[in-house]
Amino acid sequence: MTDELVDAFGRLLPQLSRSAPPLDRDALAGIATFPANTVLVARSPAGLITGTLTLVMFPTPTGVRAWIEDVVVDESARGQGAGVALTLEALRLAQELQELERGRYTALPVSSNL
Repeated sequence: MTDELVDAFGRLLPQLSRSAPPLDRDALAGIATFPANTVLVARSPAGLITGTLTLVMFPTPTGVRAWIEDVVVDESARGQGAGVALTLEALRLAQELQELERGRYTALPVSSNL
């Protein structure tokens, strides 16, 4: 977990929610490394982190589900495509996982003895 990422979340999270508590390094690391989560960041042409999105993917009995959570783009970067880019990448990753998972499972006959 880099100082840059911790600082970026410190700057971005209050723009998303006034009630969300600040995240320290350990809390942010816990979110970023949680198996169901993928944390995406957008960068300006100068390399500054200007936005973030959390993609949450999990299996259900009917297939893999994906939720897009906590999308925020810095006020200074809004309207420049960062939110769209984050969302499109999240959709691409979710579709990729669903295609991988589809090939992993096979249908098994259900026994009447269950």
